[in-house]
Amino acid sequence: MFEAGTMVVYGKNGTCRIEEIAEKKFSGQKRTYYILRPVHDQGATIYVPVDNEAAGKRMRQILSQEDARRLMEEISGTPDAWIANEKERKEVFQQMLNQGGRRELAMLIRTICHQKKCLTGRGRKLHAADEQVFKEAKKLLYDEISVALGVDEKQVEAYVVRRLKEGEK
Repeated sequence: MFEAGTMVVYGKNGTCRIEEIAEKKFSGQKRTYYILRPVHDQGATIYVPVDNEAAGKRMRQILSQEDARRLMEEISGTPDAWIANEKERKEVFQQMLNQGGRRELAMLIRTICHQKKCLTGRGRKLHAADEQVFKEAKKLLYDEISVALGVDEKQVEAYVVRRLKEGEK
């Protein structure tokens, strides 16, 4: 069980602070909830039932500073996972995005970034579905790393881009 004040990543909502753990009554049913406040959307509030195992599995504590730095150092070494079949790629990439594992997100970012560069060189663009996955993966991973390291998301993105370019050499 998490405690109030803990920073967590909650599914596709990104990095949140557990503001409090409190009993609330919704639809006539009283339950205990984690009350989450997304770090980069202070106007939003998310209620996660403490006793809901499926929802609880989507919540994890954010990276430590050390783990965030290590992941940033390893990002250029993540393998490409491009899948030529568009339908299969969409399903696999969406599954990777939904599971939200940090390494999977890093792999998605690296893979799509590399593919985007290849396509741009030929005067073409990414498929809209790939662009959307790319955007969501960057938001989730950069959001968590920026909070873990206490830096702006733009600094995280610039660092990742630099690491990816180094990995291409």
